[in-house]
Amino acid sequence: FANDCDWKCEGMGEWKGQPAWLIRFRQRADRPTSRLHGFEAPDGGYILALKGLAWVAANGNHVLHLETDLVKPVKQVRLEREHFAINYGLVTFRTHPVALWLPESVDTYFRYQDRSYHEYSRFSNFELFWVGTAQEIGKPKQTPSKH
Repeated sequence: FANDCDWKCEGMGEWKGQPAWLIRFRQRADRPTSRLHGFEAPDGGYILALKGLAWVAANGNHVLHLETDLVKPVKQVRLEREHFAINYGLVTFRTHPVALWLPESVDTYFRYQDRSYHEYSRFSNFELFWVGTAQEIGKPKQTPSKH
């Protein structure tokens, strides 16, 4: 998705006391695609072009916080605003030696058909689903012939 956006580093800042690079992005007008965000409605599909700001940890390649907004309202369906604010946190798993940066909380704000909505979600107790695979190559087992 990187080529679908224009990117600009706004310099060093911090998020909750952690040093972070502030990276601004905006979906390019010459790359209209619903790969980032879109929806289908009875009257057709809509591309929701996004813009936003990411706080990327200065000492790693993970996002600490992300905020997105619509580039412009979708007047056909009266969607005036859609704002996401996502906080990420490091999650370690008891069952496997894996640590992932996953969403801890998401605040969503909508202004849709002249009404405002706010959804507040918190995430915890993550479970890791782990699938092991193995391949065995050999001759087929012979089955006794029935005579």
